[in-house]
Parts: sequence; structure tokens; C-alpha cells
Amino acid sequence: MIKKVTIRSCFLPPISYDVFMNYSTLLIDADNTLFNFDLSQEKALKSTFEEIGLAYTPALHQFYETVSRRLWSDYEEGHITLGELVRRRFDALFEEFDIRADSAAFNDLYLIHLGTHATLFSGVMETLDYLYKHYQLYIVTNGIGPSQRARFDTLHLKRYFADIFISEEIGIGKPHKGFFDYVFSHIEERDKMKILIVGDSLSSDIRGGKNAGIATCWLNRQRLKNPSLKPDYEIYDITELKNIL
Repeated sequence: MIKKVTIRSCFLPPISYDVFMNYSTLLIDADNTLFNFDLSQEKALKSTFEEIGLAYTPALHQFYETVSRRLWSDYEEGHITLGELVRRRFDALFEEFDIRADSAAFNDLYLIHLGTHATLFSGVMETLDYLYKHYQLYIVTNGIGPSQRARFDTLHLKRYFADIFISEEIGIGKPHKGFFDYVFSHIEERDKMKILIVGDSLSSDIRGGKNAGIATCWLNRQRLKNPSLKPDYEIYDITELKNIL
């Protein structure tokens, strides 16, 4: 990839050079980057409610999404632990809709269904088929270990990746530098200039990459405006990743 780099001097005007960026290693997010997590989550929740004999309604879905999104934001900011997130999301849902059920047991069942309801975005397989022949690929994801790994097993994706790094197993998540320090200590590449992170989340993937001192690629499928955090690259579809490498 050719990247324009500007050299500034106190004696001369800024001069721009084209520099070849030779990445060897890609850190790739999982949820809503490779996996259509929103669709998988909806299917898993519906299956879980049906298994315990309750109807899954649009109102339940909307409330759960709102609570879950807020809790994940709190987790990324370091305000709560992953364990607190997991416990509180269904406690809040059951309290709001006066559901008499064991939220911990419900969560365990939900995670099983989440592992089996794995859906990829279009273009993911063809992109991985290309990338793993040319780069070292690693998964970097916030989430629960068993359900995350189950989805890679369900869709036979593990063969593409040298390793899978999951926040629950590491004990810290994106965007915190400690997560990336752990990753860097367990991958082959030692030169951060040769590492690129790819993900859909500005708050965890792009901010995390910047915290870690590596290049960032924002997968912006919804073409959102981003006035505050500038990634090194921006793509609108996973298949465009080949074009920037």
C-alpha cells in the first residue's frame, strides 16, 4: 500500500512523499466485521426465549439492544467488568418486562445459541481466502470465549488465523493498551509499523489501534460521519481491504 507521508521542517515548506507500507500482520475484529453479530444476536435471543417457553417480541429486542450497547460502552471505558456486563444485561431485561427466570441460566443458554447462530457478511470468505495466503491473520475480539470460539468452529474459520485473542480469556479488552500488549507478546511480528488493525468499531478497534501505536482501518459499512477520530484507512465493505494492502 502506498501511503503519503508529510515531512515538516522549520526551514522548508512541508514536503510529501509516497511511502510503501509493507504490512505483514492483520489484527481483525470479529463481531460486525466478519460476523453479522446483530443478526446472530437476534436469532440467538429468539431461540433462547423459545426454549424456555416465552415469546420474543420486538419490544424485548429493542430494549435488550439498548441496554447491551450501553453496557458494552461502559466495558470499553473500563467502568464495568465483562462479568458485570454479562450479569446486568439480562437482569435489566427481566426486570423491565417482569420475566420470572434465572438470568444466569438464561445467559448460559443464550451463549450456546449465539455460538451456533453464526452468520458472515457477504464477501468475508473470499477476502479471507486471499488474505491468509499473503499475511499473518489474528482475531482480536471483545467477548465471551466459548461463544466466540464456537462460531469460528461452526463456520470452519480457524484455519485462516494464526491465533484468536478474546478479551474474556486475556482479562482485559479493546481499546485498552494492555489488551494489545498481550497480543503483541504472542504474535510473530515485532515491528508495529507492519501491523494493521481492521474493525467496525471506532471506540474499540480504531481507538485501540491508536492507543497501541499501530495503523488502523475502519470498516464503515453504514457510511457514518466521524468528526472526532481519524483512522489511517476507511473502507465500506470487507472486500475493499485487498485494495489498501
